[in-house]
Amino acid sequence: MSLVNTVITMVLVSAAELVILIGIGIWLVCAVERISTRNAPVKELGYSGIGVIGAVGTAVLATLWNFFLPLNQLFAVTVMLVGVGGVVRSVIFWQRGVGDVKSLIAPDVLIALAIIVLAASAANDNYLSHYDSGLYHIPTIVLDSNGPILIGAANIHMRFGYNSSLYPLSAAFFYPYFGVASSVLVNIPLTALIGGAMVGSFRRSTISCRDLPSLGVALFLGFHMLNYSSLLSGVGAPQTDWPSFLLTSYVILLCVQILVHLIEPSSDEYISSRIWIACLVAAFAVTIKLTQVLLPCVPIVTIVVLVSTKQMKSWAPTLLGLVLTGIVFTVWCARGVLLSGCLAYPIFTTCVTSLPWTVAHGTAASDLAWMASFAKVPGGASPQQVPPFLDWLGPWSANLMTDTCVKQAAILVALAVSCMLIRLVFGSRVTPLFEHLDRAQQIGVLGIAVVLLGNVAVWFLTAPLPRYAEASIYNLASVIAAFSIPIPRGQSAVVDHSVLGGLGLPRLISHLMLALLIGYLLFADIGILKKSLDPTVWPSIPVAQVEAVVSPLGLKYYKPVGPNSMQCWAALEPCTYFLDPAARETHALIWTVIERASTRYSASYPTSTMRHEKGALIQ
Repeated sequence: MSLVNTVITMVLVSAAELVILIGIGIWLVCAVERISTRNAPVKELGYSGIGVIGAVGTAVLATLWNFFLPLNQLFAVTVMLVGVGGVVRSVIFWQRGVGDVKSLIAPDVLIALAIIVLAASAANDNYLSHYDSGLYHIPTIVLDSNGPILIGAANIHMRFGYNSSLYPLSAAFFYPYFGVASSVLVNIPLTALIGGAMVGSFRRSTISCRDLPSLGVALFLGFHMLNYSSLLSGVGAPQTDWPSFLLTSYVILLCVQILVHLIEPSSDEYISSRIWIACLVAAFAVTIKLTQVLLPCVPIVTIVVLVSTKQMKSWAPTLLGLVLTGIVFTVWCARGVLLSGCLAYPIFTTCVTSLPWTVAHGTAASDLAWMASFAKVPGGASPQQVPPFLDWLGPWSANLMTDTCVKQAAILVALAVSCMLIRLVFGSRVTPLFEHLDRAQQIGVLGIAVVLLGNVAVWFLTAPLPRYAEASIYNLASVIAAFSIPIPRGQSAVVDHSVLGGLGLPRLISHLMLALLIGYLLFADIGILKKSLDPTVWPSIPVAQVEAVVSPLGLKYYKPVGPNSMQCWAALEPCTYFLDPAARETHALIWTVIERASTRYSASYPTSTMRHEKGALIQ
């Protein structure tokens, strides 16, 4: 194929994906408003926030579609047409605040498009360098595109049991010509939408000291989100750690905004428009990455504070959020049971052992053991090679401090300590923002911190790989730093002041961020910019050499061979480097079922810590 400018192509494809998600979100918001008789305000969301709803809805719809049909190009084109229809409908018919033509150039949309440019450059610089992309990310997307959901897929490849909503969402972008190459860019529009939604959440033209904690949280999160090294690790592959971080950050910001505006909120819709989307996004974050299992407790803590302070003006938005949360979890759990026989594989206590396709206890236990051993020993080790606690703790701690996100979190903690020292030096003349909150607000903030700390504790006790806990560690540090900011004691926390003559927080923030992004692209790293303009072959993915194998029970599959003998990439499916000898294929109506012929077998999956090397490129 001919050479193209990869970054420009990625920008155009990702921008199209962003517009489609916004269009899907518009249809969903219209439906929600109709069902709730307009008791679920959306004016505070902006187009980017509606796009986040569109991402959640698209993932749920893709999962339901895959129960009966393949997630192939027909599905992608269908989603594209529906999404474009939603945008056209908004432009022509919807005249309710966020729906007019003028709002298409709102600050949150502009910043989202600017983020796409930066993220596409990062994706090109680190395209598919994540080892797991060839191991199971792309194979999962390809498997879903071949037909209806493969029941018992975890018996072919245990990682097919990792039930992440990111893969059905990725399938929505399985476009003609681009194929899997456009699906793997899913984290670029997600990054842009959540970045824009954070900017759009500051929709007022005035500011008071009570806004400083949420502004601080947003700026700290933006600092990490738009850090090029963070983008490098997050957007070049359909990996789940990065979107988990983004969604967690958005939930924390929304709940912090609710708490700091608990008394005299800026509008009747301020709280109600945030609480239901916080519930929905928290649930979605769990379905993306199970490490965020405690995140839904954050909006629950916020709801408890609202109820205890009698600030819950209407239960309709909260009930809506809880119902939508239940739908997201129900669909996700159903997919998990079909893939592995478990609600949350590889936690075997969640498995339905009576199903014929449920994975063996030994498979789940082995998977968990390998996760823990790989996390505890830098470079990886088998479960039998993990030394005693005190022996692995030292090298693990040293490796932890090399993680970019952890180092940035340490900077925020240092900032919080500096603020505390200022408080000690100046005594009663300054007070931290936390002390300007009333008791209920303080309990809410502490509750958020406890939930994040709980997530960190669960991570440390199970599989303490640094990237698994980046979302909780960094958000915990940002909350601590934001509420430690000192202000003069006599300064009122609730008196509003105009922002640069009424320019408005969203436009002020977006203008600053746009200037920083443009400055970065033009001056910070000319080498990266020049590399981005080089013509390359794209769309492309590494190729895997495979051979056809037939198991003793007659199951035909493909096995990767050669130097990267664990990575299937986009090879024919089913593809795995090791097949459970007890697996056999049966059929039920339109579905293929991979059962376990005998419970006497326990698969012992080999693993590898070899580093990824990019192979040849194919269209």
